[in-house]
Amino acid sequence: MTGYVEVVGHGMNAAELAANPRLDRWFVQDLNRDPVLPLPDGAFDAALCCVGVQYLQRPVAVFAEVRRVLAPGAPFVVSFSNRCFPTKAVAIWRVLDTSGHAALVRLYLERAGFAHVALRCWRTVGWAIRWSR
Repeated sequence: MTGYVEVVGHGMNAAELAANPRLDRWFVQDLNRDPVLPLPDGAFDAALCCVGVQYLQRPVAVFAEVRRVLAPGAPFVVSFSNRCFPTKAVAIWRVLDTSGHAALVRLYLERAGFAHVALRCWRTVGWAIRWSR
């Protein structure tokens, strides 16, 4: 399947998660209500936040939790684009341009304790920011 021992997914829609054949297991949780991940410390070799950062009301708390569940040195990739649901995105996201989004995500992750930033911009796809613990 993936070459990984296990792929764990998180989201807000159980039907979509259940239909994803790449996931070995998954969980539904509103991270704006409860940012504490129901996962063990240091259990993951990588993490990805795909086009969801703009909706997080407590991004530093969520990213600190991601850091907690990552193994030392494991990468955390945060991807985003210039599109969002404006009624759901946090106010600061709506007033920034793409470079501002990248700077904001960098700040979130630095405050959550991540280091070793690498920024990549794909104009047709969006931004991906990689941090390692």
